[in-house]
Amino acid sequence: GMVTAMGDLEGSCAAMRVRFNNHKETDFRGSGHEPIIGSRAAIDPSLHGDARLVEMMVDALAQTSIRPTQQECAAIPLGLCTPEMQTIGRPANDDALLNRLQERIGVKFSPDSGCLPHGHAGLMVALEAARAMLYERGVDRMLVLAADSLINVANLAALDSQGHLLTPSNPHGLIPGEAAVAM
Repeated sequence: GMVTAMGDLEGSCAAMRVRFNNHKETDFRGSGHEPIIGSRAAIDPSLHGDARLVEMMVDALAQTSIRPTQQECAAIPLGLCTPEMQTIGRPANDDALLNRLQERIGVKFSPDSGCLPHGHAGLMVALEAARAMLYERGVDRMLVLAADSLINVANLAALDSQGHLLTPSNPHGLIPGEAAVAM
């Protein structure tokens, strides 16, 4: 499953094929008082911070064929990919994010579950963890979830102060976005 500014997995894949991006003005302003352009996920706009990340993950998970019972979840390790520890604007506490996700969906995953704070490399770390769980520890399946957002006050302020945002005066800057995936 996937949640991006283009919608769900199918919508996101279709948008990539036709090179559609759905960049829009956000509610944030840069140091030059111009609106910051971003790609926000199609999630309730009133949600912010960890609550937003959790809802993105819940939506991504709902798109998968995974429908384990609460009892089955107790045996499924969850690898939760999060940004690197030094990333500005990251969730304050990965374990709290994991607990909030479990509370939101009403299940408790295996005690072998944990957070993988490796940012862009998180998926590779998660796949290696899944390989170890499947082949070395005999676990029959593992769930990997990831969510990240560069669209928050701390990230945007840091990117703006470092001149990393796309603006009329900086055509080589980046457009912040957010997404979640489940596999």
